[in-house]
Amino acid sequence: MSDLENVEPDRWGTFDCPDCGAPCHVSWVECGSCDRPLVGHKEESSP
Repeated sequence: MSDLENVEPDRWGTFDCPDCGAPCHVSWVECGSCDRPLVGHKEESSP
């Protein structure tokens, strides 16, 4: 039961997807419009 999961995306901030140009939530790793893998503030261990 974590309130962080129910927090409004606007509190995390948004950015424009470099591929489809739609506003994506920074807290998400994937774009909500084109489902492209994007780099949010959650950085996995990748080169």
